[in-house]
Amino acid sequence: MQDRLIFLIGAPRSGTTLLARMLSAHSQIYGRAEPHLVTPIAHLGYYGTVQKAPYDPFNVEQAIRELVADLPRGEADYLDALRAYTDTMYERIMAKAPGKRLFLDKTPAYALVLPWLGFLLSTTLVVAALSHLFFAAPRRSVPAAAGLYRLMEVPSL
Repeated sequence: MQDRLIFLIGAPRSGTTLLARMLSAHSQIYGRAEPHLVTPIAHLGYYGTVQKAPYDPFNVEQAIRELVADLPRGEADYLDALRAYTDTMYERIMAKAPGKRLFLDKTPAYALVLPWLGFLLSTTLVVAALSHLFFAAPRRSVPAAAGLYRLMEVPSL
């Protein structure tokens, strides 16, 4: 399933919605509005982003690390399970779109977990919508949008 995913990220007011509509108009692409499928699993605690989740980060981080350590293949088993979850969810969503080959996940907030997303789903395509920061981005989003330029150094596909 990973080779059938397109992630569209971007800062607020950067044109992600318009770009998503344009891409979704393609006969082979199925898109939905911001499913946030990956966001919760990025905050499970094993990779240190749990402090942003609404529960005790120290207990969760310790518990998940102990759980992963007890798996026969450790981190590899943990990542396989997370990939199985995302594959199953995306495949079932795609079942509602017969004839479509690709799924467009337009969740701009994935920019906040982009390195982790690339680690989990390494064969997916990430598209970043970047507008001119001085004309379109509200003041509160400029630092986040500027950070995308550093994160989006993606190897050639």
